[in-house]
Amino acid sequence: MEPIRTLIVEDDPFAATQLRLLLQDRHPRLNVLATCRDGAEGLQAIQSLKPDLVFTDVEMPNLDGLEMLRRLEKPDFEVVFITSFDKYAIGALRLSALDYLMKPVNPTELDVTVDHFFKKRAAKLRSEGIIQNFLHNMSTGENTQQRLAVATTEGTHFVPLADLFRVEAMSNYARIFARNSKPILVSKTLKDLEESLPSNIFLRIHKSHLVNLLHIKNLLPEQRIGLSNGDVLEVSRRRWAEVQRAVG
Repeated sequence: MEPIRTLIVEDDPFAATQLRLLLQDRHPRLNVLATCRDGAEGLQAIQSLKPDLVFTDVEMPNLDGLEMLRRLEKPDFEVVFITSFDKYAIGALRLSALDYLMKPVNPTELDVTVDHFFKKRAAKLRSEGIIQNFLHNMSTGENTQQRLAVATTEGTHFVPLADLFRVEAMSNYARIFARNSKPILVSKTLKDLEESLPSNIFLRIHKSHLVNLLHIKNLLPEQRIGLSNGDVLEVSRRRWAEVQRAVG
């Protein structure tokens, strides 16, 4: 099997060395061509070495990982972000369905991430669009201009949070209801999507329903709510008070 051309872009020497040693030990097929100290070095290495996979820190001096990617017209590689705990960055990554590793890198989580890379590679899936979606989400701030990236059999959809009415559970799948769109069926559970969507905008009202608080039009008798698209949903007994507080 051909080696996977790999770059590490990380300003912390300890974190960079740890990741490189883990890859050498656990994933020798990932051939680390270079370790770069910031986005400027990373940009040069990407342009000259043409990697298949780039591990990059989000925040770095001189040129960070985000600006490095913005300067690439069409990233033709997969990217895994390495980050310390940053609630905002992690929220944007989850919305964009991108892989990320927390520092210090956990070997088991690295294994899962590398396995995901090979699955996408085998399916010939490209992440160019979701990389651009992540950069968009990072530039908008925590508001409804952000977009949720969801992969379907028809391709990847990018749904503005402002247009997302609700999500409905369907066993191990979910249906997303959004403005100007037919329902979108995705191979994610409602719990997966609840963890990706910002909790200050989306609220679980029932074991089967997650709703956008901005689209709750009114509270109805018998513990039901009406949404701005005309849908009427039942609220579970134990969540009714929480819905009342959120709407009030």
